[in-house]
Amino acid sequence: MVYSVILDQLATAQINLLTAQINCALINDSYIPSQNHTSYNDILAYQIIATNYSPGGKPLLNKTLNNGRFDADDIQWDNMQPSPKPKYAIIYNNSPVNNNDKTLIACYNLTNDKINTIDSTDFIIRWNILGILNLAIE
Repeated sequence: MVYSVILDQLATAQINLLTAQINCALINDSYIPSQNHTSYNDILAYQIIATNYSPGGKPLLNKTLNNGRFDADDIQWDNMQPSPKPKYAIIYNNSPVNNNDKTLIACYNLTNDKINTIDSTDFIIRWNILGILNLAIE
């Protein structure tokens, strides 16, 4: 699910996906995705608790934007054994200082979207070959 708030920010040039610090947070199964959620504050209480996971998640590295397809490197948490497993990965703009200004970008259901794997004790999110977001008009 792409949060509608980010579409408004992209359309009005309030965010640049390549220069902003975009993070991926891991969210538990108590969270219910909603378009009414707009900021990091809306997901803060739902982050997983696990060894080697810090609140806020990890930044996306080596971001690219090509023909409307936004992508970045896969993300890996070493020696993380979450129990239970995270249900969602949420991408958000971590550049602003205030949590209310950290805009949510997209929410991925890790059980349905098939973008994650666990290799022994490591937790890895492998993004779709088509990218994290496809902003192109087809």
